[in-house]
Amino acid sequence: MALINPMKPKDVHVFDIATGKLQATHITHTTDIIEMDLNQIEMASERKMCFVDSNRDMFITSVHKPEI
Repeated sequence: MALINPMKPKDVHVFDIATGKLQATHITHTTDIIEMDLNQIEMASERKMCFVDSNRDMFITSVHKPEI
């Protein structure tokens, strides 16, 4: 699960659903993120995240190795 931090909308925090623990993966963008979604692939290691920033630009990155 991934959530946009409401106090810092430039940050996305990733959680492990099985344990509920915050993962080491932390995604930070240069502008506020207004919308975000994860793909529902079987292999969690290959999971991708897509987000739209306040400039209405779309970005895609791997969840476990963020390279925007």
